[in-house]
Amino acid sequence: MTTALSIYGLALRAALAGNHAPVRLVDVTGQHLRSAQVEAWCATSRVGDAGLIDRCVGPTLDVGCGPGRLAAALKPARPSQSAAPGSHTGSEGGAA
Repeated sequence: MTTALSIYGLALRAALAGNHAPVRLVDVTGQHLRSAQVEAWCATSRVGDAGLIDRCVGPTLDVGCGPGRLAAALKPARPSQSAAPGSHTGSEGGAA
């Protein structure tokens, strides 16, 4: 059986490699809810990111469940910030 976490990991790695990585989101019965384009989530910046970063005052925690885009965006504003370990976060300039 393939777990949701392994599917997420495969899609994230594919997107970070520059490949199309669609993911079908389903409910507990298997009914399709919507599709997510993981490569868009892995982009350098998304609509709304700047506003979110601007509202981060003081210590800020990136819990490490994504590609590290927000942790990398925080680094110029807060060089002393730290983030949960993550290989992509480090490669994007965020602390890992």
